[in-house]
Amino acid sequence: MRKNFIFAFCFIFAMTFFGSVALADETMDRINKTGKIRVGLREGSIPFAFIDPKVGKHVGFSVDMTYLLVEKLSQHFGKKIEIVPFTVTPKTRIPMVANATVDVEMGSTTYTQKREEVVDFSYIFFVSETTFLVPKDSDIKTIDDLNGKRLGAARGTTNLKAIED
Repeated sequence: MRKNFIFAFCFIFAMTFFGSVALADETMDRINKTGKIRVGLREGSIPFAFIDPKVGKHVGFSVDMTYLLVEKLSQHFGKKIEIVPFTVTPKTRIPMVANATVDVEMGSTTYTQKREEVVDFSYIFFVSETTFLVPKDSDIKTIDDLNGKRLGAARGTTNLKAIED
């Protein structure tokens, strides 16, 4: 039962994420031919994808999902598929998927309609709420308390867009 669920998850994930059938076929053919999948990963997005300084490699939830996807692709093609990691940032991840620099971006990318105009999304497999971090003794308790305050967010993220709006 668990194996069937995992296979179904990975199959749906791959087919949905790789977009249209023609593009999915082209991408899957290239992965099969080269034995490699180009994966966009971040270097400092704890706990999703980050470089573990002890081993110098990507680790995290998104990395675990990448290994699961690659395991299922390897089974599907009957040969080992190698991960070719590419570093992505919040600003570069969408363009790198759109221009096929990477086959898949495995991060904590939030769905938006604007982004869906240029890339396809898998189904949602992780849900997170955005919150503000303030010092423990801060007077900021509501959104209105943020008026006139300096706020920070990573470039290219939906959090920055929300702050700007």
